Amino acid sequence: MTIKLLGSSLFGLLFVAACSSTTPAPSPSGNGNGNGNDTGNGDGTETARSGLTFVAPCTASACGEVPPSTSAPKPECSNAAGACGWADPDPNASVSYRQCEEKECGAKPDESVCPSGTTFKGAACGSENDGPCVWRSACAPPRSTTPCPDADGCGPMPMIGVICADGSNGELECMKVGNKCEYQRTCD
Repeated sequence: MTIKLLGSSLFGLLFVAACSSTTPAPSPSGNGNGNGNDTGNGDGTETARSGLTFVAPCTASACGEVPPSTSAPKPECSNAAGACGWADPDPNASVSYRQCEEKECGAKPDESVCPSGTTFKGAACGSENDGPCVWRSACAPPRSTTPCPDADGCGPMPMIGVICADGSNGELECMKVGNKCEYQRTCD
């Protein structure tokens, strides 16, 4: 019982950490396709999207395109006032989280929750701030394939291990992301 609880708690913490530490995606000119790569608001500033969050029962089709007015790197599509819509989560808000059993959240979402051009990164069944148990799904844009033109553009490489979805070891590489260079994983 203790091992199962410890294991599920560890998974929940790792999932939240993985979702909150995604690498920003390339930022093409705001194409409005809702895939998480939208940028800016037409005034020359860019918002590189590191991913999208969908809170059940909301999906990409229910929320539509990410509006240019969102400025968060990871906007959230959730149900507010009876309708699904986009919002910028407050990065300074205090959030409590409790992992729930899957049966408390209903049908588990799959990749169909994500817009085209993004990859489903998983879903967690939990309760935030003592609210109801709901599925929170993470969708991420594809990794950049453009190497950074400056060999030292990313600064010192972080000393972390990269474990790929297939269990193999990956690496970090310095890639051009939007108008800057950042380290990103070489595998999913």
